[in-house]
Amino acid sequence: MGLFTFHCFWGVCVGGVFENRGMLDPNEHPEPDPDEADNEPTGQPSEPSAEEPDVQPEDLLIVRPGGIPVTLLEQLGDRFGVVEDSERAKGTAAAVQVVAIEDARRFQEQIQKASKAELAKTGSVRFMSDELCWRSFTTEIGLAMNVPDRTAQLMIDDAYELTTFLPATLDALRVGKISYRHAAAIVTHTAGLDPASKLLFEEAALPTACEQPVSKFTAFARKLRERLNPIALEERHRTAFTKREFAVDPKQDGMAEISLYISAVDGIAIQDRIYAIADMLHRLPGEERTVTQLRADVATQILQDGDIYPPTVSSVNRTGFGRRSVFTRTGFPGRGSDGIPSHIRSGFGSRLRSGFAGC
Repeated sequence: MGLFTFHCFWGVCVGGVFENRGMLDPNEHPEPDPDEADNEPTGQPSEPSAEEPDVQPEDLLIVRPGGIPVTLLEQLGDRFGVVEDSERAKGTAAAVQVVAIEDARRFQEQIQKASKAELAKTGSVRFMSDELCWRSFTTEIGLAMNVPDRTAQLMIDDAYELTTFLPATLDALRVGKISYRHAAAIVTHTAGLDPASKLLFEEAALPTACEQPVSKFTAFARKLRERLNPIALEERHRTAFTKREFAVDPKQDGMAEISLYISAVDGIAIQDRIYAIADMLHRLPGEERTVTQLRADVATQILQDGDIYPPTVSSVNRTGFGRRSVFTRTGFPGRGSDGIPSHIRSGFGSRLRSGFAGC
């Protein structure tokens, strides 16, 4: 596709350039200039790299605008083809991995059942519980793939869904039409559907998955799920709400990421409050931090201490600050008389108090 696009573009340009600007005719070979041949550098030539194209004089018969020979465009198209082939290979490898994970899970279940049956014959009750077996299996998969247990558990669940209920998605992954992230998105948005509805969703979603990047496809899949799911949104929300969780993911350089899986209403309310406070602080004179940094600082302070500057009882709003907000909390380690922690004071302490005078 990339090669065809290049040729179409240059074909239009070449026609105009050949007619109006008198570029080289493909059938004419320019005579070499003797003076230029004498002026060639005599030093040791650098060794070409493996990626450097080997350009011969006969490659330069047709010169495109910008001095790019047609043969180099063809070579560039070949390199694009290698990138495309490698992406398809990733999908094929992912499909093989999916099948292997599900095969291991089923074999694990057979071993567990056989162990229980053998121990039941002897009257022994000393066997590993199902939960412990599952944790051990998840850990082994994680070690084999060098991923955390949580990621391994998600991939085990995806493998079961793809091999059991979504065969067309697995086939598309196997031939490289979609990536593993596309397949995982289909699994996510078919969760909770009955087998027939999953097949309907798969049939409607796969053509789009083959054409769109994951971010756009996820939005499409979410809307498609709402149309196909027979269960009321309220009921599905109640079920999803029971799975809310909080997690901290350590990162490099002494940093960490915090994630919350909560109700969308609460999530948007939290975002609005943090954004409003950070935007207000960003307008204060002398504030040097970016809005993004301020949002992180505000969220950190609220989560650590319950609030950043508690409002009076008569002045409460969704942003957490009002026209009569005061800073009177004391008695906390590292806080001054105004209730602002010392490490926060250096960022916006006194400016924060003075800035609220005119709110």
